[in-house]
Amino acid sequence: MDQDAKTRPQNLKILFVINNLYTSGNGLSASARNVIAALRDHGYEVRVLSAGPKSGAHTDLGEPDYYLPNLRIPIVNRLIKSQGYAFAGIRPRQIKKAVEWADVVHLEEPFTLQAAAGWWARKLGKAVVGTYHIHPENLTASVNLDGLRTLNRIILGWWKRQVFDRCHIVQCPSRNVKERLQRKGFKARLEVISNGLHLDPAFVTAAQEKREHAQNLTYPPPALALQSKTTELLEAAQSFLHVNTKKPIYQVASIGRLSKEKDQITLLKALRYSRYSKQLKVILAGRGPMQKKLEKLADKLLKEGALTQPVDFVFLPHDELADLAIAADLYIHSAYIEVEGLSCLEALYCGVTPIIAKARLSATSQFAMSPKSIFPARRPRALAKRIDYWLARPKARLEQERAHMTMPAEYDFDYCLHQLISMYHRAYKLRTK
Repeated sequence: MDQDAKTRPQNLKILFVINNLYTSGNGLSASARNVIAALRDHGYEVRVLSAGPKSGAHTDLGEPDYYLPNLRIPIVNRLIKSQGYAFAGIRPRQIKKAVEWADVVHLEEPFTLQAAAGWWARKLGKAVVGTYHIHPENLTASVNLDGLRTLNRIILGWWKRQVFDRCHIVQCPSRNVKERLQRKGFKARLEVISNGLHLDPAFVTAAQEKREHAQNLTYPPPALALQSKTTELLEAAQSFLHVNTKKPIYQVASIGRLSKEKDQITLLKALRYSRYSKQLKVILAGRGPMQKKLEKLADKLLKEGALTQPVDFVFLPHDELADLAIAADLYIHSAYIEVEGLSCLEALYCGVTPIIAKARLSATSQFAMSPKSIFPARRPRALAKRIDYWLARPKARLEQERAHMTMPAEYDFDYCLHQLISMYHRAYKLRTK
């Protein structure tokens, strides 16, 4: 190791190891892109070991510094793509070259690429940090095997031995994650650092102003008119505020990938048991492998008369997601596997009352400010009771909306970035151990 590297506390060279930095279908890659851009803005030299982007995909970050080919895995490639992931081929010489350059190697995933990079980093005396972004159950849920504890234990054991035990420090996005890794005997130092929520001050001001005038908002936004396939669908979507009834219509929003572990199906099932079911307009914002199944159940509820308004399935740009959350009366987050759930926190910051699932492998209930905003995961009747509770109490709901518009400091992106930088320096000091 060169002498300069031993005295480089202010100018660490950081290598991010990620299968594909440029995918748009999962929060892991988006989080890495945000951190890389911010570190570069702070003067750190950051390079990336990754497969390359498709044409026009997040090329504001440039091509990877150490390029790896995209890997297609027969049979399961379609499933991997539907989950928003992509894998890179292993090139030992390229991995070694990338690691040799770095002072700190940041492993963003727990897969074969990271195992190889971690091995080289330890061999070459580099500092190694990892971020625990996903549970094994996030992957096995896509093939309905999340309940098979033996399989999930085997996967987590491999991740531990081959990736995380090679790290000096592991970033845990939530206390829920840290507690699980402690129980499993992870050897690395475990530090709770949120992935952080980056809110522009202008967005905060706009969200607060819009919330105060939410009665003037309409759904869907005008841009959605172009997405509607028929005039009938558009009219149905736009008329929900004007149904012929003296009772108000309440808007219920849920934002996230339409996948098994996000469990939007529990939300739809809960509608059967709510006494407000005929006064609800439900909007599911996202896309994913469960969409057809969810659409089928939503149509069934409408035909049965459990609902009077069709459930809307939409995929919206970021600013329109904020508008959706601002206009909502309730925000439902029903995922039972969630490492952190920042999409939920961002929606809550728009000023909306949440109802969040509590589960062994979900950390998101940490954002709830009232026990009445929590329900046991995968329990439709329990969720229905929470929906009824909040809709019957508009004053309490307003208090919750205001409370959630103040973000705790530990989730602010700039604060989290500072914590992450400090973690890099601590890992650098530990690199010879």
